[in-house]
Amino acid sequence: MLNQKLEREAALQPLSRDHGVLLVLVQRLYKAASGTEQDRISLATELRKHHAALVEQYLADEQAALSKVKFSDLLSAEIAEQHQKINVAIRTLTSSKDPSLQAKDFDAVAVVIEDHVRWDERQVLPYLQKIMIESEREALLLNTSDVESSRERPTQKLHHSIKLDKAAGHAETCSCADSVISSAEKSSH
Repeated sequence: MLNQKLEREAALQPLSRDHGVLLVLVQRLYKAASGTEQDRISLATELRKHHAALVEQYLADEQAALSKVKFSDLLSAEIAEQHQKINVAIRTLTSSKDPSLQAKDFDAVAVVIEDHVRWDERQVLPYLQKIMIESEREALLLNTSDVESSRERPTQKLHHSIKLDKAAGHAETCSCADSVISSAEKSSH
């Protein structure tokens, strides 16, 4: 029963892809936590400049998409509460004036994001997939298709991973985010 694989509904796939990007960020947070002080400062700077807004956008898009499906108010409130916790954790980390950010701060943000993503993927999305009626499915697909067409995820440009080199201060899993940020900056000019 544990190995039972559920094909993700097309309307929910963009949310799962966003979750994949969030899990890449979680890994970067864990690696920065186990890395050097410079690793943590570098990732905090990157979060401030780029990723905090991306996380906030992903969560807002998820909230808007899920509003197309009728389900328990209790579950809806739990989702909103988890989104709020993630946003607060990211803001707390990125607004810190302490130049020597602590490993525990990065671990705490990673845990909050990872717990939410795993819960969404293992509980919420399979549940919604089972209870959606056709009109909700169509409305959700329209919403997530719009989100998907406007989305440029770092993992879409994944081209290689780089080895963690703590001594050199490179606590990152890949450089794909840099290429996305560069192309996003070019398109905004």
